[in-house]
Amino acid sequence: MKQVLLALILISPITYADWGDTYFCVMTHHSIVTNEGKQTNYILENFKFQMNAKQRVFIFGESGYFKGTIMPISVFVSELEIYQSKDESSHFQLEKGKVIYTVFSGVYSRVLTADCDKFD
Repeated sequence: MKQVLLALILISPITYADWGDTYFCVMTHHSIVTNEGKQTNYILENFKFQMNAKQRVFIFGESGYFKGTIMPISVFVSELEIYQSKDESSHFQLEKGKVIYTVFSGVYSRVLTADCDKFD
């Protein structure tokens, strides 16, 4: 019975990401690798963002790597809790409280991952 209750809580819509939610994130990895194979690891930072429904964008807070950035949300599957922003060189994805951000510039690739919680 306890397992059934736990499963219901975990799949309940209140656990899903939704428009208007604000997230507080803690980086778990941040590095770049050059086209020559040199890897540089960066200091892990915290950041926060909100998912704005009216504009369909991620709006980032005033500190951290994404400081003041606004990214259009191009893919969203609310029931699977997947939200993405993509352009020609970068990809930001929030999926079930996990963020992965990648950038490819031709001379380096950046990878950033983070664990995120809803901020009340």
